[in-house]
Amino acid sequence: MPQEYRRVTLTNEELHAALLGHVDAKAVIMALGKIQAVSIERDRPQAVTVYCGFGKSSKKVVDIPTNVVVSAVIAYCKDHSIPLPRRAQTCLAADGNCLSLIKTINPTENESEIHLL
Repeated sequence: MPQEYRRVTLTNEELHAALLGHVDAKAVIMALGKIQAVSIERDRPQAVTVYCGFGKSSKKVVDIPTNVVVSAVIAYCKDHSIPLPRRAQTCLAADGNCLSLIKTINPTENESEIHLL
């Protein structure tokens, strides 16, 4: 059976806006400034690493819990009328310096788990 999925890639500005809208990430992101890059490490699936700063010389690194990032991105998509399937497996992937949310519609594994690519 073919796999069907929806991939939503957010720019760093869109991810910044999404995290500002989430109560658990707002204070951290406001204090650190503009998002410059994100990374995901398979050996640390509980957090997404966000690189922030106000200027080129002031780079700061913060880990944001994966579940906070996922809920912030889903809320951002709802607020901006970006359709997402309800019953689907959720994955996060780093695309260059950006972040992607991937929803697999006919998963072969547990839908409630968040996977990292």
